[in-house]
Amino acid sequence: GRRRPQVTEERRGPEISHYFLRQQQIPSLARQSKMAPPRVSTAGATPSSKKGAPATTSAAGEDFPPLPHRVPSPIVSPALTTADTPLHPENADDLGGLVESSLRDIVSGLPTKQDLNAMATSIVNALTKELHDLKQQVDIVEERVTTIEASQSTTEARLTTLESEYGAFRRHLVDVQLRLDDGENRNRRNNLRLRGIPEATMGPDLRSTVVAILNQVLGKPPTADLELDRVHRIPGPRPPPSAQRSSSELDSPRDVLCRI
Repeated sequence: GRRRPQVTEERRGPEISHYFLRQQQIPSLARQSKMAPPRVSTAGATPSSKKGAPATTSAAGEDFPPLPHRVPSPIVSPALTTADTPLHPENADDLGGLVESSLRDIVSGLPTKQDLNAMATSIVNALTKELHDLKQQVDIVEERVTTIEASQSTTEARLTTLESEYGAFRRHLVDVQLRLDDGENRNRRNNLRLRGIPEATMGPDLRSTVVAILNQVLGKPPTADLELDRVHRIPGPRPPPSAQRSSSELDSPRDVLCRI
């Protein structure tokens, strides 16, 4: 069979670089290429019986399976992706320049240290402003709460004072009410209430009528003199005239009060 030509060191470098780049871009095809079929002895086989890519033979005479078809890499020049294109040092330089240009484009898209510092400074300033505003609001709320607490304390003190004063006023009112009742009761000791005197008896006739009734009760002559301070009927509206009153109203005239 044909022997594989020796690859010089100058040519092997670009080929290895191209191989590793192709391995990184197309890992599935690279794994398939590593799974080579078992070795088959080619003894007695004629060159016409071999189909596809020709088999390679090592320097020791061992046969190797045919090389798989190379797939073009998306990041290298088309001139370096075909099996028929020779790999020269100038192609390796082009490939290195292309990779370097791609890396520079990627790195140029990344934020720089100044950009990161500016971003961090902007975030810190925004957070500082928010915290300052929040602190002002908290201070305002704290001041209002302090004012409310002071007002509540003042209100509680005034309420305590009012409660104590209310208790004193209540005790004083009870004492005054008792004294008033006692004075009224004492003033009423010499009072007499007479019922059944006709409502038509009024003025001087009412006084002379009361004197005659009292003298009759005391067993004195009707014209005997009695010391009466006052003689009057109880307060209240006067009943209507006799023509407009019923029999029950005629039988219940207002009482007469007299003080002896």
